[in-house]
Amino acid sequence: MVLPVISGVAAGFILVRAIVWGAKTAIQRNKTTREEGRIRDTSFFLSGTIEEGRLREDIFHITDHEKTGVLHILIGRRKGYMLFFQGRVFDIFYREQKGRDALRLLLEQREGKYFFEVRPVRHPDLFQDDIKQLISLYNETTGKFQIT
Repeated sequence: MVLPVISGVAAGFILVRAIVWGAKTAIQRNKTTREEGRIRDTSFFLSGTIEEGRLREDIFHITDHEKTGVLHILIGRRKGYMLFFQGRVFDIFYREQKGRDALRLLLEQREGKYFFEVRPVRHPDLFQDDIKQLISLYNETTGKFQIT
């Protein structure tokens, strides 16, 4: 009679260990999924200097990869921003200017730094133009957009 009691205790112990193991596995999977999501969201890193001449290409890269976040542009002690949501520009700010005027001023700069910060952006859609098309219309010689 002692044998069934021992096997019942052993079975109970095995069942408890299986439940604990299953819970740990589920927690680890959930943790891994959250970590992978966090890594996936922040793995996009972009930075450079305006002197390198890649600002336009990097803006195109952000739009092509439909990223959401803020492009910080540092020129001396001044700072400009381009807000992106799923690759679309929501707004542009620089030197108390917004929209096309701010973009023109940013494109005129010959030195400075920039970096893209992946983060949620909640802002009204103030900038209606297609940024890639607008940048391609900018004429560096005249400092104006060649809009026909």
